[in-house]
Amino acid sequence: MLLSASKAVKLNPAFSVVKRIVTEGKMVKYESLPPLGSTKPLSPVEVTIDPLSVRTKMSLPCKLNAGRTLLLDWGRKRTGWLSISGKGKVSFSYASDMRIFDLFDSELAQKEDFMGDCYSFAFVRAQGSIELCDKDQLVQKRLCPLRYLRLKNTTDLPVVVSAVSLRPSEFPALPAGTFECSDEALNTAWKMGIDTVHLCTQPAEESTSPIYVPFGDGYVQWDGCRRDREVWGGDLRAGALPWYYNFQDQSPIKNSLYSILAGQHIGCDEHGLLPGSSSRHFIFYEWAFWEVVCLWEYYLHTADRELLHYADHKLVAFLEWSEKKFSQHPDKWIHNSNSWMYTIEFEEQARAALQIEALGAFEALSGLRSEERRVW
Repeated sequence: MLLSASKAVKLNPAFSVVKRIVTEGKMVKYESLPPLGSTKPLSPVEVTIDPLSVRTKMSLPCKLNAGRTLLLDWGRKRTGWLSISGKGKVSFSYASDMRIFDLFDSELAQKEDFMGDCYSFAFVRAQGSIELCDKDQLVQKRLCPLRYLRLKNTTDLPVVVSAVSLRPSEFPALPAGTFECSDEALNTAWKMGIDTVHLCTQPAEESTSPIYVPFGDGYVQWDGCRRDREVWGGDLRAGALPWYYNFQDQSPIKNSLYSILAGQHIGCDEHGLLPGSSSRHFIFYEWAFWEVVCLWEYYLHTADRELLHYADHKLVAFLEWSEKKFSQHPDKWIHNSNSWMYTIEFEEQARAALQIEALGAFEALSGLRSEERRVW
């Protein structure tokens, strides 16, 4: 298998995405879709009326008679703020997959508690209704993760949909890295992975609970753009690795680590523990160790010492917490209160291996601290 990878210095202005989707049993080819990282408002690439019966292509503005449905497709998964204008009242729903609309149309979706009471969904309601007017208005104040927007005229009067656009919210830059090999499955997996971390890199103030971060333009890397919309330590380590090799601006990773360090538990039974997440500061031992590993790897990839200076006393407090926990168990390992490693048979061994790796990162960071104390 032939492999090539690079960390490009210049971006290709002709960068485009070729996307294929299956519609009505036919392959539809979309060429030159605006890439992720675009800063201009995006119009849907396809507009169809009554999409689940006879697909009739339309263009905006268009008239939507009583009982009719309009489907707007941006051609790929997106995140951003939806604006709409027109006249009349429509119900809306949005999704990244057409199958989600089947769920929205089910009896289950008609129940009041259909969306649940999960805090992550407090600002993300993927369905509702809106009274259109001549001026553009936001469908929702918070950003929407979607590919499709469905508008239904559930009134007895005609509705006019004049314009719909999406202002992108993901990190405003194109990937600088490239990957290519002779295996198309790997090429596709690489592209999907980069798209995923890109869509998860969003403004910090849009987090489940808005957070302050000081670096760059204020972006962080969430575990997901639909939910939980929060920086999680273990997820961050997984997302940071491809980010280092594919984006030139590392401030989203720096901000994400900063937001976790800032939430360190103080003055409680878990004094010194780094939180598992940045907004709600969950107690998650496993993620705290991954955060130390991620901090060391951030330095390895960037040689940036500014964040290490901020982390200095926090790491000392976390090491003291760790030593206390180690001493509480006969086997000298910290036993997690919760873990994602339950999915593997050698869970206990994996936890121990993670703690060893984190202690190695501690030692390496301590070496930097001693070697160049004047810089820190």
